Formats: sequence, structure tokens, C-alpha cells
Amino acid sequence: MNWPSIIKSLIRLTLVATLVLILISCAGNPDPGNPLAPSVSAEIESVSSSNRMLWGYWTGYIPESHDALELIPVRGAQIHLNARKFVEVAPCTDCLKVMSVDVNLLDETLTAEIQIMHPYPGLAKYTGFDVRAIVISDGSRYFPGLDATVPDHQLGDFTLINGQGYTRFWNTVEFPEGSGPFAILEYSQGNFASPGDFTGTVNPFITYDQPPRDHFPAGVSMTREFVLKMPSGPLKFGYAIDASWEPPLYDPPMDIMNDFPMSANCLEAIVTSGNYWEVHTSPKDIPGSTGSATATLFDRQGWGTVSTAWLECPDLWTGLIEPDLIECTVTSNEGDYVEIGFTLTNETGADVGDYPALLRVDDVQHDFWLGDVHHAYQVVTITVEED
Repeated sequence: MNWPSIIKSLIRLTLVATLVLILISCAGNPDPGNPLAPSVSAEIESVSSSNRMLWGYWTGYIPESHDALELIPVRGAQIHLNARKFVEVAPCTDCLKVMSVDVNLLDETLTAEIQIMHPYPGLAKYTGFDVRAIVISDGSRYFPGLDATVPDHQLGDFTLINGQGYTRFWNTVEFPEGSGPFAILEYSQGNFASPGDFTGTVNPFITYDQPPRDHFPAGVSMTREFVLKMPSGPLKFGYAIDASWEPPLYDPPMDIMNDFPMSANCLEAIVTSGNYWEVHTSPKDIPGSTGSATATLFDRQGWGTVSTAWLECPDLWTGLIEPDLIECTVTSNEGDYVEIGFTLTNETGADVGDYPALLRVDDVQHDFWLGDVHHAYQVVTITVEED
């Protein structure tokens, strides 16, 4: 994987998507019934060959007392048109709210309810899909084969512990500040304010969506619960909202299932809720002992778009292993359920215990702007049993 090239493309898309959404929010549009000037609409169409949109980026603060959580919008200092990000100002001045904070000092957790409101009621064209709120922080667990650094509360990291999955998008290592590629954006180098330098490159997220097709309707608000593991002292982290989108096939769309192309959803597979990871037989605590496990995922574009999968557990073996099996188990009107099987080998002779592994599932479709980055991540556990 050519990461330097991909990172440059990621920078371009981050700024294009972010600034397009900034411009959507501008007041003074000549058509009060449409928040988009024709030129801005054209820019949205130009990035639609990448269906990822960064709805907003915040810096999160928790004081040393651990009794509050504040999310501060991150924005450039000299953005043209005096506009801000999509969910920061008019027409929606309070699209991100911390509704409640509850601290449990015994288990060192903070539980926060965070509400997001889609800022354009009635504009169904801008329905979001697979909207994810990502908690970005420092990471202490490194997976060298996948070149991924993951926050791990067992190693003392501040992180989200009730996440539904992990993503590489919008981490601060691979999405640094840069400049946009189009003249309409007139973006000055260095004005994209960074939320900090957090070392985690694969971070956990919570989804904001509803059936069908995991969509976020225009004008609707949703609230989700975040459980955060807290080390001592004041804490700082990044908070990004990622959405997928493509222009509808029919405008205005009336039917979520059929009026948007399937590519309006994220291209990568989705880890299903519940028992998506099952170790059928555990390896024993002797060198060379083997076991087996399966992961069950959902792919909206069909199981044939799953390229391959990788599993890494440095405590048990060196490098990456590929699956023995990738097959479709159930087909629904919204996509396919896919079973992915692995042979687990205790090459190192690790002792009895639970060991974290990183699962990555690759999609065959490369993004026009981003390259080969549509990967689903999940941290799973492999148990070694006594021989």
C-alpha cells in the first residue's frame, strides 16, 4: 500500500469535503429555498466520486475533576466567506450537544449522552448514511503488520469502550493540515486548525443512523451514549463526525431504499452487532497449537465486494494471516451477511489468557480520491486455554 500517496489524497479530500460543507452553511445565498449556490453544488458533485464527508471536527476536554465534557469546534482562522463547518452555525446553531454526563469513580468511566441534529430539515437530498462519531486519542497498542496504532484502556489509554467498530478515517497522524485542490475553495495553507496530535490511527466510533439503510434523515436529531475510560488528570481528545453520501437518483428522494444509489452508503463492510466474532476452538498454551474462529459481517454492496481480510495478533504469531473462508451466509434486500473464517496458531507458545487481535476487512472498490482505504476494522479477543 502506497501510504504517502494515499495520505496526500486523504488530505485533499478532507479539505474538499470539509470546506464544501462549510460553504453549505453560508448565509446570504441568493436562493433562500436552496442553501447551495450553483458553484458549490458543482463542488459537491465533484467530490461525490468519493462518498465520504467530514461533517465536523471538535476538540474534547474533560477536566481533572472528570465531572464534565466540553466539545469545542475546530476551524481555520482565515476561512473565506466568514463561514464555519456544517454543523456549527446557521441554519443550525446547536447541532452538537452534550446532553448529560455521569461519572463513575469506582470503575473510572465517564458516560456522556451526545446529540447530533442534521442541520437541514426538509432537504432530503442531503440525507447522511452510516454517520459515525469517532473518538480520536492517543494509542498504546501497535499492530506492525497493519501499521495501526489503537487506543487500549487496558494499557492506560483514554478511549471509548463501548464503540461499535473502528475506523482509520480522520486520525490526526494521516489527516494533517493541508490545502484544497479547487480554486473555489480559496483555502490558505496552514489555516486548518488541528485538534491536536493524537497517536491513535485506528479509533473507535459510535453510529448515528436508523433503518432502512442506516440513514440519518435531514432535520432529525439522534442521541447516543458514549462510555469513556479515563486515566487520571485532565483529558483532551479529538471528536470527528464522518458521513457517507451520494446524490440521489431522484430529487427530491421519496424512498430511502431506492432513490439513493447503493454507493451512498459506506463501501466497507459493517461489523454486525452481537456475537459477530466467535472462537470455535481455542489454541492451547503450547507452541504450534491451533484453533479456529469466524467473524460475521454485513456488506451492503454484496459479499463479492469483500476483497480479503487480515488478522493480526503479535502476542500469538508474527505478521498477518488471511482467512481460510469467505462466503455469503444470508442475502437480504439490503445486502449480504458474510462469514470469514481463520485458523488461529499459538506460534509463540503464549500462556493462558486473553489476547487482543486486530481484524481488517478490505473492500475491492478503491475510492476515486482516497485510493485503497475502504477497510472495516475491529478489535477482537483470542483466548488461549490450558493444554
